[in-house]
Amino acid sequence: MLILCVEASHRKGLGHLFRAMTLYRHLEAVKLPCHVLINHHPPSLQLLTERGIRHSVVDLENPDPWEPNWIDRLAARAWINDRHQTSASHASRVAATGIPLVTFDDRGPGAAHADLHFAPLVFTDRTRLQGRKIFTGPDFLILTPEIHAHRRPRKQLQRLIVSLGGSDTYGVTLKVLRLLRELERPATIHTGPAFAHRNELQTLAERYWPILERVDSLVATFADFDLAITGGGVTPFEANAAGLPCLVVANEDFEVEVGEYLQQRGSSLFLAHHEQLNIRELRLGLDIAQQTLETMSRHGLRQNPDRGAMNIVREIRHVL
Repeated sequence: MLILCVEASHRKGLGHLFRAMTLYRHLEAVKLPCHVLINHHPPSLQLLTERGIRHSVVDLENPDPWEPNWIDRLAARAWINDRHQTSASHASRVAATGIPLVTFDDRGPGAAHADLHFAPLVFTDRTRLQGRKIFTGPDFLILTPEIHAHRRPRKQLQRLIVSLGGSDTYGVTLKVLRLLRELERPATIHTGPAFAHRNELQTLAERYWPILERVDSLVATFADFDLAITGGGVTPFEANAAGLPCLVVANEDFEVEVGEYLQQRGSSLFLAHHEQLNIRELRLGLDIAQQTLETMSRHGLRQNPDRGAMNIVREIRHVL
């Protein structure tokens, strides 16, 4: 059994959870069973239950040495963290048991104890990353295998969707909708399971901006659209791999680099950090997308959606 330890909240978003659920599926497919340990966060627990993923709730802030008990209980062969920041005390307790420690995008001191550290959204400066072996860039990006069933080229811009994360911590969806209303540009608005601005959104949306609140598969939902406005996490990579170009708005500072990378690759356009986003930037992005949609779609379809997960699974198997 492998332990996947995940942290999710409105503040931290659901990106760590979605990645862990996809990794869970890839590991199970190669006969490496997993068990998810997660903090108490009702929207996340509902998702895990609905998708039949083995999980238990733990207090991630517990200062007592709770980790060895779970390692013994599950006879765990490795511990995988996807929590953004781990403490040195937590990581050292896991390492002391003798099993491999793997971490993702870990900016905490605990990363120094990791045998493997995957940071797929780091493209340039690796100096702040810690760990015995560090892997960066899109070759280690985990994308959902559902992409294969929904890949197609886009040729004309007709249908637009807005999807800005599982929680949309800063309410960027509201800002984008206001700008779309000014431009009189119809779009479908998708909100994630931890979205906390529903009442305000309902007052803004009219019949030209229908709302999708919960979907079984975001990739399947995206299949009906020609362009997406997204944040700068994993979502635009998954959309691009299915042939759907994106206009990227950075929710967090690190997402600026993601948006710039995707624009350089030619599969998306980077608009701005959400604090700097304005009607001029959005209008320009939509105009450019109208002219270059087919080219961006073709660039995105050149990706191998399975490459990142295959590389990660290979490295994990090497340390078991």
